[in-house]
Amino acid sequence: MHQSVSEAIAEHVGPTLSLAILAQFIALLLAVPFGIIAAYKRGSITDVSLRALSLLGMAVPSFLLGLLLMLVVGVKLQWLPVAGYEPLSHGLWAHLQYLILPGISLGSIQAALITRMTRSSVLDILNLNYIKTARSKGLQERKVLLKHAFRNAFLPILTVIGQTFGTLVTGAVVVESIFTIPGLGQLILNSIERRDFAVIQGVVLIVTLIYVGLNLIIDLLYGAVDPRVRLDRQ
Repeated sequence: MHQSVSEAIAEHVGPTLSLAILAQFIALLLAVPFGIIAAYKRGSITDVSLRALSLLGMAVPSFLLGLLLMLVVGVKLQWLPVAGYEPLSHGLWAHLQYLILPGISLGSIQAALITRMTRSSVLDILNLNYIKTARSKGLQERKVLLKHAFRNAFLPILTVIGQTFGTLVTGAVVVESIFTIPGLGQLILNSIERRDFAVIQGVVLIVTLIYVGLNLIIDLLYGAVDPRVRLDRQ
């Protein structure tokens, strides 16, 4: 490539991070409300439908969903571009319109995982005595769900969020190839074809550091989210 490994990685890490952040945002935007609603409506048609939808999201591969989105949204409806990439310097909408379809396809599995974890965690909290006490005091159900139940059930959800974001960064190779996004996935695939081992080692090292750093940040956030796990300052 006639450039250093660090320069090559610096040119390609931006699209991958943008795609991972957007996919995680889409996953959280769908998963957290769906998980809370499923836990609150336990055993109902809504709960069964949301659980079936999460199972479908886990079962459909991201590359297959990406191809379907390209066919329907990009080719048939022509709402969004099928493939390509525009940097953020060209405008926010120009940047996002090329990332929405790959973001949805990449974040669908993560949304399914977070939905199931949110439902399970909130469901465990809803069965505790202090939730019954809050309801007996006449608190609004919305306040009971969000302030008392979801807040105390957030630690395992936070763990899954950290793990899924690391998976998004490391697992964007196929999606980037389908949508021709010049990220780390494209870089490592091209390097494998060229047998450019130095670039491959550099990308693997950077991705590993990102994954480990994300898990460290999640561990440090435990104390900010839940005072019960903070270290004794004395």
